[in-house]
Amino acid sequence: MTTPGLVVEEVSRHLDGRLVVHPLSFTLPPGRILALCGANGAGKSTVLKMVAGVLPPSGGSIRLDGLAPAARPRDYARALGYLPDRDPLPPRLTGAEILAFFAALKGIARPQITAMAVRLGLEPVLDRAAGSLSQGYRRRLLLAQALAGRPRLLVLDEPGNGLDPRWSRELGRLLAEARTAGAAVLLSTHFMEEAEELADEVLFLHEGRVLGRGPVAAFQARFGVPGLRRAFFDLLAAAGV
Repeated sequence: MTTPGLVVEEVSRHLDGRLVVHPLSFTLPPGRILALCGANGAGKSTVLKMVAGVLPPSGGSIRLDGLAPAARPRDYARALGYLPDRDPLPPRLTGAEILAFFAALKGIARPQITAMAVRLGLEPVLDRAAGSLSQGYRRRLLLAQALAGRPRLLVLDEPGNGLDPRWSRELGRLLAEARTAGAAVLLSTHFMEEAEELADEVLFLHEGRVLGRGPVAAFQARFGVPGLRRAFFDLLAAAGV
């Protein structure tokens, strides 16, 4: 029996003596896209950092096809593509140098990451220093390294930030292709419309607690299109917030 993609069991996180993510469990099978939705400060980025292996959980366990990030961090890191919420790009390196670094780090063939850079329209800026690039170009550089190499799991923190409508549409196509190829995709957004456009399912968070989870289509059938915004406010009201 095959382990079903990403398995998160009772994962929590303390910060300065405060529980910022309450025990959280979910399974994300291959070929599915799950969006974490909620306001700023809901705990979305903290959850994604723990899943990506960047931040250790205070409790619980995380497995990707049975592989734990703490047990074999290098193998785990190579199995996923991670887009952080903040831009860590070295300002003096060129786009080409940054992509070459990520290709070597993740064991990806250079043609694969170059093809993704072309797909994301980065050819005109590959010889320019990252510090001179617009937010949109920098975001696409980070997306290129995350999406290249057919990762088994994509962990994308606010992937639409800084993208204009053209590249938002291309992002949707790329995620649909990754899903078809069997990748599990975990993303965060505070834009309900983005979740409706990209995800199969949504998990609502508020102050580190789960408010609810379900298929996007089910929420739309209940509340209309767009339905996630209405669902979110109903869940908040039911929780007495």
